[in-house]
Amino acid sequence: MLDQDNRYYLALRLAQSLSERHGEDLLLCGLYGSTMRGTDTPWSDLELFCVVEDLCTLESLSFLYHGIHVAVMVKMRGELERLLTEPTRDWPVLMGILSVLEPLAGDGDWVPKWLELGESAPPELFREFLVKNMPDLVFESYGRVRSCAVRGDIGDLHPAVCEFLLEMNLVLCLANRRWVTHDYSRGLADAAGFPLLPAGYAENAPALWRARDIETAVPLAERLFDAYLALLDDRDLLPRDFSDPAELDELL
Repeated sequence: MLDQDNRYYLALRLAQSLSERHGEDLLLCGLYGSTMRGTDTPWSDLELFCVVEDLCTLESLSFLYHGIHVAVMVKMRGELERLLTEPTRDWPVLMGILSVLEPLAGDGDWVPKWLELGESAPPELFREFLVKNMPDLVFESYGRVRSCAVRGDIGDLHPAVCEFLLEMNLVLCLANRRWVTHDYSRGLADAAGFPLLPAGYAENAPALWRARDIETAVPLAERLFDAYLALLDDRDLLPRDFSDPAELDELL
């Protein structure tokens, strides 16, 4: 295990090694996550984000160091700029990383340029992605929460609740063209500041995250899901719900 000082020193050492090995092909190497914020514990991982020129041979890697997980995420410049301007599930993740990144090697002036690029992505592209992918998000995980209740499966209830809330958070990031900078419950708190939210989200989402029994979780999930549907309907994002098998022919 490493304390905060040694974990940060390791980040600096890795950034220096990457810079020496890859030279000008390494546009940027930076630190994010709990080590960057100074909130890490002896069990925290270490997260680095690198951007390289398109022909660079450096690839993402992960390894253990004194029992902690070290992750080096690598994006080629062309891939990063495509993901920032053609929104997918990766867009909020990348914008969240860039918005808090502490440059350790390379040119830190790239960071505001890439953030500006991501913010310039046309709103219609966010909408197109959501319209296409909406049936794959939130609906299944909400159904899993309700199925756990029907089965009395308390063991799987909380993982299902977490999946439901995190998928909803992803949709809210893309619908608002914003991002969160924390994981798990703190990510819900980040999203509570977005302008477009299901009614009661700021109260119901954290309460649902904390819920551990069926009697508490299911009514909260139902209220949040109904409000989520109302938001989608208001934004004309509610996916079609087919009721006749013959109607499905147009999809095939």
